[in-house]
Amino acid sequence: MAQRRKETIRRGSPITERKGRARRYLLLMACFFLLLLLVSLFSNRGLLSLYRLYCMEQHMQTQIAELKSRNAGLRQELSSWENDPSKIERIAREELGLVKPGELIYQFSVPGPS
Repeated sequence: MAQRRKETIRRGSPITERKGRARRYLLLMACFFLLLLLVSLFSNRGLLSLYRLYCMEQHMQTQIAELKSRNAGLRQELSSWENDPSKIERIAREELGLVKPGELIYQFSVPGPS
């Protein structure tokens, strides 16, 4: 008779049914949180995507700073061209071969190897 009681307690008791429900509930909650974690990590607006966008933003900020620096240097060079006529004259003579009216140009040729 003691064996029958144990079997009936194990199979149909409300305590074991509550434990079974609790386990199912915990398993369901664990699956739900796992799914939520996967979605938050790997979706289009997930953490990995946000990190990738953050890295891109930092790279672009660096490029912007470099371009601003280069732009400032070019503005300074342009200002020096506008305020220094001798610089313009030197470039015109060296690169374009221009001369002032009345100047004579002497060109010397270097003899080639014989």
